[in-house]
Amino acid sequence: MSKLFESTFNKQDQQLYTMEQAFKLIRKMGLINEGEYAERSVSKASGIPQCPKNNQGHDLINGVQIKHALTNYKTQDYLRAYFSISGPKRDKSTIYGIATETYSDNEHFFIIPYEAYCHMSANTISVPFEESGVPRYANPWWDYEVEWDEFIQAVKDHTPMVTALNWV
Repeated sequence: MSKLFESTFNKQDQQLYTMEQAFKLIRKMGLINEGEYAERSVSKASGIPQCPKNNQGHDLINGVQIKHALTNYKTQDYLRAYFSISGPKRDKSTIYGIATETYSDNEHFFIIPYEAYCHMSANTISVPFEESGVPRYANPWWDYEVEWDEFIQAVKDHTPMVTALNWV
């Protein structure tokens, strides 16, 4: 057995788990690459292949960039999931975002067009939840929530614009 494994997991952790139980344990420990997990899931569901790791600007070969966020920051008596909107695609990208609310494990899917956030000077979009995990629907970002099937269809239908410098 690996020394890293032995150091990370105590004897109690080394029992038999279902895949879902093991995933939740490892996620709780902060050992999951959440972005990679979301990209792989959307790629498999949509049939659109992933780009090689560390590809700058997009995650799927059709130019889609996927954002994933967990609610793990408590501010002002509520939870928030943060999507980063900085980086090379900030100027024209549609955000395909997935917010996982960690209290209930519910996932929420967002398609946020560039026009909805282009005026912002901040580096993140904040999606709020109550402490109980209930969405705070009064926040305008909830207007862009869609169901999983609509999210996946939009990923399939995404047509990138090619500029002289990169994908848009």
